[in-house]
Amino acid sequence: MTQLGEWLKQEGRLQRWVAQRMGVHPSAVNRWVAGTRRPNSHQALALEELTSGMVPVTSWDASPIVQL
Repeated sequence: MTQLGEWLKQEGRLQRWVAQRMGVHPSAVNRWVAGTRRPNSHQALALEELTSGMVPVTSWDASPIVQL
């Protein structure tokens, strides 16, 4: 699970909540949480702002893409 997934669990938020605020499809957020995709730089910055810095842009640089 990515830092975003940990944050969602900690805050009791749903992936759908993030998707609505980011203007992306819920499946995109699901892939970010699963680690099979990464947000682009603009999305990563928006996630950092949305999470009040708890999911920093740099967290995506270190996370490996999970092969299914």
